[in-house]
Amino acid sequence: MRTLNDYTVVLRPDNNATFVAYVPAIAGCHAWGATIEEAQAELIHVFEMLRDEYQQAGQELPKDVEIAEQKPFIRTNKKSSRWNVEILENQIRGVPPCDR
Repeated sequence: MRTLNDYTVVLRPDNNATFVAYVPAIAGCHAWGATIEEAQAELIHVFEMLRDEYQQAGQELPKDVEIAEQKPFIRTNKKSSRWNVEILENQIRGVPPCDR
């Protein structure tokens, strides 16, 4: 029986200062939370529910899929690149954006 540890899990910031966690290999296996930890905890519950549904239907969970990360091609200077990284780090920490 597969567990969540057998799958690639994607965690990323979402709209409204929330986070989304999902398993690309399993349709419908996604969750949101105010923090990364909340999104991960909710994903565990969603995964267990879907695993039980697959079991009751006599089906196996899909195999994991490989995902590729594509970085946007944007030319920036070092100062603006660092600023973009700071914005993402602050989103992850939950620090509200400031006007610059």
